Amino acid sequence: MQTFSGQLAAAVYYLILSGALLIAEDWPHWRGPNRNDIVGESSGWTADGWRSSASAWKQKVGEGSTSPIVVGERLYVMGWREQKDFVSCLDVKTGKEEWSVSYKCPQYGRLAIGDEGLYSGPTSSPEYDASTAFLYTLSCDGDLICWDTEKRGQRIWSVNLYDTYTIHRRQKVGRSGQRDYGYTTAPLIHGDWVIVEAGADEGTLLAFNKATGKLIWQSEAKGPAGHTGGLAPMTVEGIPCVAVMTFQGLLVTRLDAAHVGQTVAQYEWITDFVNNIASPAVSKNHVLITSAYNH
Repeated sequence: MQTFSGQLAAAVYYLILSGALLIAEDWPHWRGPNRNDIVGESSGWTADGWRSSASAWKQKVGEGSTSPIVVGERLYVMGWREQKDFVSCLDVKTGKEEWSVSYKCPQYGRLAIGDEGLYSGPTSSPEYDASTAFLYTLSCDGDLICWDTEKRGQRIWSVNLYDTYTIHRRQKVGRSGQRDYGYTTAPLIHGDWVIVEAGADEGTLLAFNKATGKLIWQSEAKGPAGHTGGLAPMTVEGIPCVAVMTFQGLLVTRLDAAHVGQTVAQYEWITDFVNNIASPAVSKNHVLITSAYNH
């Protein structure tokens, strides 16, 4: 379950779930239960190979590169078709659709340029909030939407980042061709906020009230977003923070109320094609960053 893993992902038309992945532990976020690629259950790998490679079911969900997420008996996934993004809720055991909602959206973000043969549709993975049963999605064209999963995907609020904030096409880097894939990074729930890497002049990170969609704060750091799968929560000397790979490189931002949005650390890491792709990995006070693309 990874978005843009290692290199650009091709459009995904079918969601295939292996019987070995029908696990009891929820997977409500990008990169797993705690957004850190660590799970408490066996992967099914043994000295003799994988325990099972048989598919449990297959379901057509549309074009896209997002990861599905799993909460209880439900699987949530996004896909693009018929000039719309679809957010679908499937039975995790059978693949049967329980409900689906949609909204008009282009196949590529309005500022997209480059590599259109390698991806299409939504790329940012959904984020689930257990305290409200709300699901948050972000389209390639900047549609941040809150859905009520207990009311068959009823829309609670929405905001389009391109329409509302000052966001520019990502700049050309060196001799590489210009690239902009629109929005790729999964939102992050932190307390009462849903945080997105907006890449706006108003703030690289924007935080909205998760219940109402009202803007609560913007980061001290400004400038374009990167192309990665998600934001990584971390704690620095007891202070809650978030790490993200932006256009300029690693950014670590405070999340404590008295200093929210302030920059803790920055580390320049600019790649050819503006492609960081891999999300930062966090362990205590350490952050691991990695990229191809001549860096």
